[in-house]
Amino acid sequence: MLLGPGRKDESGDFTSGAELDSAAIARVLAFTAARKATNAETIAALEQTAEGSQRGLEGVSELRDIAAFALAGSLNWISHWYRADDSLRPDEIADRFLSVFEQGLEPRG
Repeated sequence: MLLGPGRKDESGDFTSGAELDSAAIARVLAFTAARKATNAETIAALEQTAEGSQRGLEGVSELRDIAAFALAGSLNWISHWYRADDSLRPDEIADRFLSVFEQGLEPRG
């Protein structure tokens, strides 16, 4: 990433960077490394990274709201997508929703 002053490539061409200082670069890298095993852990890591930045904490709060709205929306639409002849029984669907509600979405493999 070109977060600092920039770099010269093999051909000698110079590409300007973002000119961030070392503290700002560390913060950007911390945000990119914040992904954890669950959404709750990721949100906690993002809150820690954004500590001291009101705008950053507002952004993390918005991410939390988006996750909650996505779950609520999928629950509200169950009557539109559920099919009785599908591979999941109603109790299995309920268990999966409860798991997402309690633990967050797990990252894919």
